[in-house]
Amino acid sequence: MDEMLQVYFEETEELIQKAEECIISLEMEYSPTYVNELFRIAHTIKGSSHMVGYEDIGNLMHKIEDMLDYARNGSITFDQSIVSICFEGIDTVKKILISKREPDFNEDIIQLVNSASRISEKVDSFISVGKKEEKVAAPQSDTGIVSSLLNAKPKGKNKFYISFFIEDDAPMISPILMMIFNSVKDIGTLEYSSISDEYFSSNFHDKNIKILNIIICTDVEEADLNSYFTIFYVEKIDIVDLIKNKQNDVSFNVNGRNLIRTFKPDKDNFINNFKSYIELINLNSVLIILIDTSELTIIHEYEIKELIQIKKQLKSQEVGMGIIVNSLKTKRIYNIFEAISFIEKFNIYENQMDAMINSIKNEESSFKINKIAKEVYHGIHK
Repeated sequence: MDEMLQVYFEETEELIQKAEECIISLEMEYSPTYVNELFRIAHTIKGSSHMVGYEDIGNLMHKIEDMLDYARNGSITFDQSIVSICFEGIDTVKKILISKREPDFNEDIIQLVNSASRISEKVDSFISVGKKEEKVAAPQSDTGIVSSLLNAKPKGKNKFYISFFIEDDAPMISPILMMIFNSVKDIGTLEYSSISDEYFSSNFHDKNIKILNIIICTDVEEADLNSYFTIFYVEKIDIVDLIKNKQNDVSFNVNGRNLIRTFKPDKDNFINNFKSYIELINLNSVLIILIDTSELTIIHEYEIKELIQIKKQLKSQEVGMGIIVNSLKTKRIYNIFEAISFIEKFNIYENQMDAMINSIKNEESSFKINKIAKEVYHGIHK
């Protein structure tokens, strides 16, 4: 049996078992937690089934997913009828799955197909009211999924930087990435992606992408994100909560390493203290060093010259430098860096959060983040 199908069967059987447990619990007592869990299971089985070409299972789970989504948002009332449909649907999926895995399975295939069709019709009748209230969808454009997600109006109170690590032996990368983006579409919008729609075009040759980095806006909480991205051949997911960082001291941690460092100098000995600060840091694990100028009133010419040299040295080690100017009293500092921009351009930020978001949204940063993450993940310490 194909290795990918083997993984599919094993993981889908496990998900079906979890779904049955949720349904039994819901039969006894309603709980939004179990409804959400059942929705995520349906979503995962739908995506993986389409990925391996089992459209019958994927289409049926899509119907159940839609019904549960309407129940979650209040468009339809969750009652025992929905519980019964879910139970019948999961049972049918289980039988279809067995029929695909075991050729000698005795169940009548035509009967299973009819059963799936009948369940789909039941679902349609339940969500028809909710669908009538929906706005007419805009005509589909030729815009790719990445562009459409990036161009969509941001929605959701949360913002996360997520790295997806794809297994080295994954047979097909494009379907895996497409499943990730489809999951994003289900729960939010994109603010950044390390790949574009060009990746999915036939003339794009560098298909050997093993890490995808995105920034997603969503209402889903961090603790629930993994369940939306339970995707075959995704070995590991790293999540950084950007909103949480905004409310506290900004940090960008990848497997325990803080990639963004902030130096806040006193008025005296600015450059010497900065040099000492750099010596204490393992630059192999740093993406950018920020200088918070809130306590400075002036930077002398000799300090500017040395700062330019330090910036160049850091760049040679793939470490960026940024200047934070976030108060009126540092306006003079801002003017100094603007005045020397024709000699050496420094990136100026209003705050740490602004610096972090802009620092991670480029190809070089994405490469270094992935490099550090791989080293830590595989236990390689330099």
